[in-house]
Amino acid sequence: MKLAVISDIHGNLLTLHTVPADIARQGVDQTVKLGDILSGLLQLAETAELVAWPPAILAETVVPGLAQGTGSEVRTATPAEVAELLGRGTHSVVLCGHTHVPRPMQCGSMLVVNLGSFGLLAYDDDHS
Repeated sequence: MKLAVISDIHGNLLTLHTVPADIARQGVDQTVKLGDILSGLLQLAETAELVAWPPAILAETVVPGLAQGTGSEVRTATPAEVAELLGRGTHSVVLCGHTHVPRPMQCGSMLVVNLGSFGLLAYDDDHS
């Protein structure tokens, strides 16, 4: 099964317009949306209309703590910290977003992949 996974759109309609054609061209079987689709200050109503394509799994399970600290002291969680947060999951791959920083991390037998931000170019989230 071929997946398309998008994350942190933040109302970035300009970029979002390119995605349906690319998904079709890639022969994707299922689309997964990780969240932060309509947050931000961009074209939220228009994005909401377009984001209904194609039927997708909307993954909103939250695992807090993939970033550690507060304010200027925020840092990326270590593989050991992430493994502790996820527990003894049986999944081989865990997908996440929100921090806007793309990063793969091997945590034991689980591969944790942060896809970064779909809307990062148009939206700066200084409250992450």
